[in-house]
Amino acid sequence: MKMKNVLLLTLSLILSMLPITGFANETASISIESYIMVVEGFDWGPGVTYLILTLDASVEEVNAEDFTVAFYRSPSFRMNPDVEADPILQEAVVVNAFIGEADNIVVLAIEVHPGTGVNPFTFTLSPMGNDWSSVFDAVITWNDEDFMPERTQKIIPIVDDFDLSGRFVYDEITLQYASFAPPSASTSDRPLIIWLHGGGEGSIGNTAGPEAALLGNRVTQLAAPEIQGFMGGAHVLVPQTPTAWMSGADFQGDGGYSSVYESALMALIDDFIANTPTVDTNRIYIGGCSNGGYMVMRLLFERPNMFAAAWPICLGYRETWITDEKIERIAHVPIWFIHDYYDPVGATPHEDSERLLSLLLDAGAENVHLFTSRGLFSHEFYDEDGNPWQFDYHWSWIPPLNNTVSTMIDGQSISLFEWMAAQTLAVSQPAIPQRIVDGTVYVPFRLFAYAQGAEVGWDVDTNAVLITIDGYTRSFLVSETGGFNDNGTVFIPYEFAYSIF
Repeated sequence: MKMKNVLLLTLSLILSMLPITGFANETASISIESYIMVVEGFDWGPGVTYLILTLDASVEEVNAEDFTVAFYRSPSFRMNPDVEADPILQEAVVVNAFIGEADNIVVLAIEVHPGTGVNPFTFTLSPMGNDWSSVFDAVITWNDEDFMPERTQKIIPIVDDFDLSGRFVYDEITLQYASFAPPSASTSDRPLIIWLHGGGEGSIGNTAGPEAALLGNRVTQLAAPEIQGFMGGAHVLVPQTPTAWMSGADFQGDGGYSSVYESALMALIDDFIANTPTVDTNRIYIGGCSNGGYMVMRLLFERPNMFAAAWPICLGYRETWITDEKIERIAHVPIWFIHDYYDPVGATPHEDSERLLSLLLDAGAENVHLFTSRGLFSHEFYDEDGNPWQFDYHWSWIPPLNNTVSTMIDGQSISLFEWMAAQTLAVSQPAIPQRIVDGTVYVPFRLFAYAQGAEVGWDVDTNAVLITIDGYTRSFLVSETGGFNDNGTVFIPYEFAYSIF
């Protein structure tokens, strides 16, 4: 789905929840009483997308050129959390202004861009991590009058669908975590996607919330309609370490970097599964980037029969840490490595993924793949010279989280999440192909329903589709869903299909 369509859909949903109130139409001496800030996740991290202003009177018209916005904020970088620098003023670009559903509500659209947009996070170098800037207040000038209104709410689409309250204590180690449950998850078993964050998304000693792990690498995509559509609705678990997964006592040893969090992480995963009875234990998938990619391999070696598939990204795993016994232990596991050829990070060279792939193939692995990008470029944003915006070579989590990773399997192009959805510990199932038409995700309904354990029938008298699951039958007309028939295969919007189950 195009980013413009996503932002417009997000805004329409937000505005529909605002109260509608009216005031007499007075244009003079109107004040901005408060505002709601909307933050969304992007390939480069979080960005402020909208300010929704509440005025003390109604207006008939507003113009973007009448507004300027800046943020009085903590600097975007600090050496450590104990040294707080003086706040700075960061200017934002207002690209549009319009009246909301009530005539005392004004919406300001803020420029979204990897170079000039407004990121509300502050990055801490030691211990490494991202967190909300401790000071972050909007300064708004409207018709030459300055306002510093109260912020009453922060809306984070998709993140707000996660439970951010997870805490797990194991052997005096506390791991925070975020979790997402698909709609109607209580009615049938669903797959589980586990994501292990990179080095910059830890909790900084449990002072930063799991939002850092969700927004730092746009992990929110795992709960968005496209990927959820492939998976038929999946639980998502995002553990967060206090520092980094590669925090350990032994970096040079032949056994590999022994993370101090490995046992606690495995215990958290076991606990989450035990307390989420609708997780299908035949369909548990694990992925992660950089530090998290390393930890994916550690858990595969530790539990080779637990995961239906894995997707380690820009990992670092040294040759001296690998043994023939380890490789043989995981040769049966479907694994899709993802790495940029030019990755400059000393701990995560592309050759580490190449080596693991080669060793697994030599050991007889039949379902292992490597996707290699050669530079990471945006298709929506450009630099000042008009060239596609280029991201850091290490950021190879961008393609998979946008589901633009694919390969040829049996003569067909298969995307990462199509492939993943077909992997189970029991029997491999065919991938569920999807169509995206004008930004709407469509799925072949019969295959989608079968994946949920439902029976599908047809009422010849009414031309209605019949769905039976858990002894309950409901019907609907394809035409009412906005779906279509393609050579005998009925495609319907994913959102509707998801709502049934």
